[in-house]
Amino acid sequence: MTREADCTLGLDGDGPVLDWLVEMGRFDQDSLFNLMVRRGALDTAQIEGLAAEISGLHVIAELHRERGGAAGMTRLLDQLASGLPEAGLGGDVAEMLIEQLRGELAICGPTLDARRDAGFVRHSHGDLHLANI
Repeated sequence: MTREADCTLGLDGDGPVLDWLVEMGRFDQDSLFNLMVRRGALDTAQIEGLAAEISGLHVIAELHRERGGAAGMTRLLDQLASGLPEAGLGGDVAEMLIEQLRGELAICGPTLDARRDAGFVRHSHGDLHLANI
């Protein structure tokens, strides 16, 4: 998307680029892995192929030693805590859940930091599950 000389927006125009757009093709929704599992149509070869593909991408993914670790998980936990009331989960149960998670994070924090420092935190897909494969 470009900003044209007359201040209008253009697609593939001559003005400076404001943003890059991607036209995505729609694929057959019946081929989503979560639906294939329900139908019993996902086989071992497909799972192994997926695992090999994901593993290969993780090997070449950019390292992020400045992210992750206990601090990264604390940020995620803070986001979760702030979103629970919006999701209709508030009160004592939500507070108990968050406190329990914070306690587990205090225990696991040094291990998370060590994994980050050893290069196990990489730039990759953060929401990989069968409903989006």
